[in-house]
Amino acid sequence: MGLGRIEAGDGRTLVFVFGDVDTAREAELVAMFEDAVGMGQPVVIDAGGIEFIDSSGLRALVIGHQLCEKASLPLGIRNLTPRIERVLEIGGLDGLIPRMD
Repeated sequence: MGLGRIEAGDGRTLVFVFGDVDTAREAELVAMFEDAVGMGQPVVIDAGGIEFIDSSGLRALVIGHQLCEKASLPLGIRNLTPRIERVLEIGGLDGLIPRMD
């Protein structure tokens, strides 16, 4: 199984992310963001399936934010577990990507 899937609809593109988001999967997440941005709609990360995220995963989220910003598309995140939300807070990303629950 891959890191996730992309679904477009309702005027937005959902990026569902599953499992561990670490060094081995950073490039895969960045590629998913590139595909999502290419759809030309606001991008929402569904983080409900993330079990673990490290600094490489956080870097991929920052790159996703930069890609969306460059394309003038909003980026949001939803379905954060308390543990993943805490990692985003520690990494300083909680203010960068708004929640869209």
